[in-house]
Amino acid sequence: MRSMIIKWLKAAGLIVALVCIGMGAKSFGRAPVVRGETASFSCTSVKPQVVHIDGSQAYVFRHASGRDLMLHVFSGAAATGPSPAVMLFFGGGWRAGTVDAFASRARALAARGYVVILPDYRVFCRDRTGPMEAMKDARAAYDWLIAHAAGIGVDQRRIVLGGGSAGGQLALMTTIRRNVGHRPAALVLYNPAIDPGAMPEFLSLSMNASRPISPARQPLDHMPPAIIMHGEADEYVPIATIRAFCVRYRAAGGRCDVEAYPEQRHGFFHKTIPDVLIGGSPYDLTLARTLSFLATIKGLEPR
Repeated sequence: MRSMIIKWLKAAGLIVALVCIGMGAKSFGRAPVVRGETASFSCTSVKPQVVHIDGSQAYVFRHASGRDLMLHVFSGAAATGPSPAVMLFFGGGWRAGTVDAFASRARALAARGYVVILPDYRVFCRDRTGPMEAMKDARAAYDWLIAHAAGIGVDQRRIVLGGGSAGGQLALMTTIRRNVGHRPAALVLYNPAIDPGAMPEFLSLSMNASRPISPARQPLDHMPPAIIMHGEADEYVPIATIRAFCVRYRAAGGRCDVEAYPEQRHGFFHKTIPDVLIGGSPYDLTLARTLSFLATIKGLEPR
């Protein structure tokens, strides 16, 4: 009797272990976890999301986590027909950031004839969500733009996706996960988070768990022309990883330009104060480089 009980307990223990492993694997692969509160970061300092940006028209593109997600559209100047569009996702480590981060750049691009769209997406500090939810929101914003292109004066064949940091990751993953025939015409990226598994400051996950959200770990076939503007002193996304990513991008047949800025750190492209090391303000230089890159791609200059 005693030996039978021992055998039964061992079998039961094995079943429990297998169930736990299965549950753990399911949970492990489902939702990479954002490091919300850390010694150097508190959600109490995060601003509420902006609901109005001067010069733009707001549209609700999705309802999620109990709130409306809006995108803000800046109309292109002097358009004579459907215009090229640029959709830019703000950064903030998937835990913070506001939709007006690219407002000045949006106005500058709109003044040159582009329709510019700045979408909101869910972040940890406002919604207790992670990168997977942000990716769903980014895709929904792009889908909305495709569906409503004619109504806001956009040529859906001439859409550019872009963003900074986590926003760059969203632009890349939105592109990678689209069918080839429905991908954007180009990518404009500012220090994009191409490998979230290598960013422990922001995410609590292993390299394997980061695969579903990591552009660096995806096939890069049939990707549109891309430019990455990156600081050589970036403390979160080393420029060596960007250069390696572009090597893979080109090997898959795509165009990937890297514009490196000496001594510049993460988020440098927002700075408007001139820097003698790069010969001007990062904002002005990256705006000019964005425009010169788009001018090299047929159909992406406003008519």
